[in-house]
Amino acid sequence: MHVIHDHDLLESVRRTLRLQRPFVLADGLKNPALLIEAWRRLPAQIRNAHEIVFFARTPRVLPVVHEAIADGHARILFHVERSTLCALFNMARTFVFPSWIEGFGIPLLEAMACGTPVLASNRAAIPEVLGDAGLLSAVDDADELSSNLAALLTSERRRMELRARGLMRVRSYTWIAAAQRVVDVYRELGRTSRRWFAAHS
Repeated sequence: MHVIHDHDLLESVRRTLRLQRPFVLADGLKNPALLIEAWRRLPAQIRNAHEIVFFARTPRVLPVVHEAIADGHARILFHVERSTLCALFNMARTFVFPSWIEGFGIPLLEAMACGTPVLASNRAAIPEVLGDAGLLSAVDDADELSSNLAALLTSERRRMELRARGLMRVRSYTWIAAAQRVVDVYRELGRTSRRWFAAHS
């Protein structure tokens, strides 16, 4: 994943996918119900000017996703090629990742590498991965996510600020460093599990 400077390429993808409005990108399998509920709480003028583009590896998504599509607020793309996904990251106003649990969160790195501002949950390793390069909200707080969405979708300055922070932060994540962080996370999970079992046995 990387920043794409070829605007003709991006426009070609936009036309092929019929993306007529600015959009928010999200994984259709990572707590989409929270994003959709937060979306419904946005002012109408923001909702009507944007849409959600979900991507997913499988068509088995929650019914709430299909409801949002039927309401005209979202669309979903299945089995997206990596080059197309890279273009989507580059074009998105923000990448929303309200995941319940992540061992590391590779999509966060992919978004930052594309210069995409990130909104994510405050669970597991996500805050450590993002640092100050994204906005965090509780995994079940639709009001907080909606507020963060509104802030980014209405402020070019805020998006550019997070874009710059993300590009800077992702440079510190070589694959070796990323692998070491994954190992550290699992070691900490192991220590936490042992303490829990020791306390409850």
